Amino acid sequence: MAKLKNRPVRDSQMPLILAIAGGLVLIVFILIMLPNDNSKNDELQKQIQILTEGLKKCETRLIDLEKMTSPSTDLEPLQNRLENLEVNLPLRLENIEKKLDVIQKKRVAKPRTVKTKVKSKTAVYHQVKAGETLFSISQQYKVNVKTLIRINKLSAGGTIQPSQKLLIKAGN
Repeated sequence: MAKLKNRPVRDSQMPLILAIAGGLVLIVFILIMLPNDNSKNDELQKQIQILTEGLKKCETRLIDLEKMTSPSTDLEPLQNRLENLEVNLPLRLENIEKKLDVIQKKRVAKPRTVKTKVKSKTAVYHQVKAGETLFSISQQYKVNVKTLIRINKLSAGGTIQPSQKLLIKAGN
């Protein structure tokens, strides 16, 4: 059986305790008052055993009920953590607000600089070397082959010769 702690008896438990005590007194009284007839004695022993088992079941149920109604010690650490969170939460929120204020002040203090690409006004040329193709040149300068053909006014086949000067990017 589970170890019982010294607990005060609740008013709601008193009728059950009185009933159990009354049952025990009744059993003792029956045992004392009955004659020692063996056939009746065996029958009474069986009835006593049944009553005793019922009494034990009642006791275990009472213990289970006490466990369910008593505050659990397992919840105590969780309750402590919750209390700590309740205490620390306002401080944490205050720290977060301060950090946000600092960040916002930094954003306001820094003027934004806008970078713009300045287009080159000079034209870019490439002198063709032996073995180069329009495709390899276009890859080198990240320009489309069709664009090279168009701005250099090349024929549809787009044949080029070594030492030929190709316009890659027109100046403004």
